[in-house]
Amino acid sequence: MDDVLASAGPMSIFSDDIFKLLKLEDIAQEVKDKIIENAVSSIQSRVLGRVMDSLDDPEREEFMRLVADPDPKKAEEYLKTKEINIEQLTAQEALYYKSELLDLVTGGEPADVKEE
Repeated sequence: MDDVLASAGPMSIFSDDIFKLLKLEDIAQEVKDKIIENAVSSIQSRVLGRVMDSLDDPEREEFMRLVADPDPKKAEEYLKTKEINIEQLTAQEALYYKSELLDLVTGGEPADVKEE
């Protein structure tokens, strides 16, 4: 499943400016990497939940069988036949996650970010 979701690029959507918005530009790169790793894992779980919610039981079974296949393209193609846009779902969940994280850190106040 990670291969299917990785093609949608949640890491770049999430990480593009998150550390600047959180005023954490100066933290160690290994800490940034761990934050991104945790965020991507959470985003992937959310996307998988949305995919599973949109399939009925036989479709879920077929999808999980295809996810276990060494060729990630099979699962991607299956989702396309069900008109599930994995890239769009991933982008949405990455933006939701980013927004939730910002709300949590800023207490719902708009982030004060100055353009350089």
